[in-house]
Amino acid sequence: MDISLFGRILIADATSEELKMALVENGRVAKTINAGRAMEHFFEALGKCTGGDFSGISAFVLCTGTGSVLGTRTASVSLSTIAQFTGAQIFQFNCMEVGALYLSGKIDGKFTLLTQSRKGYANILNYDGEIKLLKELTVDQIDSTAYPRRLVLRQRAKTDPSLAKFEMFELDALQMAQTLLKNPGLAAQCSQPPDAKPLTEREYVKWKAQAHI
Repeated sequence: MDISLFGRILIADATSEELKMALVENGRVAKTINAGRAMEHFFEALGKCTGGDFSGISAFVLCTGTGSVLGTRTASVSLSTIAQFTGAQIFQFNCMEVGALYLSGKIDGKFTLLTQSRKGYANILNYDGEIKLLKELTVDQIDSTAYPRRLVLRQRAKTDPSLAKFEMFELDALQMAQTLLKNPGLAAQCSQPPDAKPLTEREYVKWKAQAHI
């Protein structure tokens, strides 16, 4: 089962400092919202995007990584609670994978997409016709692992100095939704509520111990 089978779906990415949300109706993007942080703006954006009517939404599609665990948790709890009442299905996706597939239509040849991680680390995705590598590494390992063309998916207002020298890339709500509709396999059906999925096991275990959903 993939998201292309559902008539009305809501896509949300709360992993960055800018919340991105899109309402899709019959395979077309009907409305998009780019707002502030999920902790302050999630419910306001949700109301604006849906008009407060969740009854016709048959699937929620949530970004679960990489990025803000707290933002993801806010979105996960909210959408999973609604889904419990409406019977909507839940899907999850990775924003780096979606970003890479979007960029593959804009960039000729192979490239590397990076995001910030914990101090001294970065998340890396290498793309060469397909996703070749997706993991966390130390910033000192970037030069030996990344392809020559390097971009940073902006998730924070302040960029780590180790990544500031690379080209910055922002994926807005419309680009996110259109890429998922074009590549529905990027979103996988999951249990409720979906977990945040950083690429580092260390941070994931810490979060699971302190903040159960």
